[in-house]
Amino acid sequence: MTFSNVILRSSLALSFAGVLAGSALSACDLPDKNLGDDPPAGTGGDVCEDGDTQMQDCNTCVCENGGWSCTEIGCGGSGNVDSGGMACDPDEEPAVECGECLCEDGEWLCTAIGCDPTGTDGGECVDGDTMMQDCNECFCEDGAWACTQMACPEDPALTLCEGTEPNDPVFVSNPSLAGDLLTLSVEYSGGCAEHDFGMCWDGSFAESDPVQVWLNLNHEDNDDPCDAIESQDITFDLTLLREAWIEGYQMPNGTITVHVPDYGPIDYTF
Repeated sequence: MTFSNVILRSSLALSFAGVLAGSALSACDLPDKNLGDDPPAGTGGDVCEDGDTQMQDCNTCVCENGGWSCTEIGCGGSGNVDSGGMACDPDEEPAVECGECLCEDGEWLCTAIGCDPTGTDGGECVDGDTMMQDCNECFCEDGAWACTQMACPEDPALTLCEGTEPNDPVFVSNPSLAGDLLTLSVEYSGGCAEHDFGMCWDGSFAESDPVQVWLNLNHEDNDDPCDAIESQDITFDLTLLREAWIEGYQMPNGTITVHVPDYGPIDYTF
């Protein structure tokens, strides 16, 4: 059973270490250099000068030791980095303040080369440093940050329980709230199949001061036959809970004591 509204943050960051090589990073899937492959289109197989760069579709080509070294990426597939799905024309200039963009299949595919990640205040970095910016991964190259520029998916939302949700074993720890977002650390047995998570609520408030609710964490292990201990952080949007409280109690702000599955209570204040 797959929850379409559940997306795990950990699967969204794109890694592109080793691809920058002094050139603009291609906005595609995980790149691996392939030395000795066919030369880029339009070169006619000519010998190149070390340091030359050019694009071949959505792949980056760099001249090394007199020959072309290109990434070999399936262009236009899932996982591409984009700039919001804006329609484009190859002759147009992308409306971005920094970064490198390519018009691919009518949409801009961009990276944030040279763009300072949030929280760095434009400061210099040390080559080799890495950091996350939301769901994007940043690397320090030549003293400046280079980041993927991926439209981050929305956090999966709390839903109303239907009574048919899967309940495979999972261990919950370290719940935390930031605004409407509840983040949990989960551990489970697996390693050979994708695990799906959801969170639901029965729609009722237990009257107390503050009122209380009990949430259900739904886990589908997809019959994973392996028994390695897997762990990850997952985040859920509790907006449904807040809006139901505001509608029911006719006040704009309040607190709900949220009982986290297999853990305990945590106060949700808005």
